[in-house]
Amino acid sequence: MIDQRTRAFLATNIKGLLQDTLEWMEERNTALRSGSEFEGTPAEARVFAVLRGRERSISELARVIGVSRQAVHNTVHRLVESGVVEVASAPGNQRDKVVRITERGHDVQKMAAHNLRQIERELAKSIGRENLELLRSLLLQHLESVR
Repeated sequence: MIDQRTRAFLATNIKGLLQDTLEWMEERNTALRSGSEFEGTPAEARVFAVLRGRERSISELARVIGVSRQAVHNTVHRLVESGVVEVASAPGNQRDKVVRITERGHDVQKMAAHNLRQIERELAKSIGRENLELLRSLLLQHLESVR
């Protein structure tokens, strides 16, 4: 049995709060994509989001997302079939493959950016625009310090 102080911490720790917020954002994003040209599954949206304009290998995607290479490979295959990504040989290494966004994928990125702006507006209604920008600034500051 855990004590009350530990239970309170677990309910309000930063990682958990970020995870809960991300879950809400993903639910809103799924709802906003519904009926669009590219609905995508949550797994497809997650892989697509992790790419964010960068080429990444299947292994790197699996590590970042925290799932098996096989799961990422299956998801990437569906994204290739939908025309939003392509798989190519890594520069200087024919065995390694990288995933990159296609022209159609860039159009989907524009839709995704629109949806994310909408979600951020909704978040700003809840916590205030200044707090949203403070949160963004603090997260950027942290990421810059650990990279």
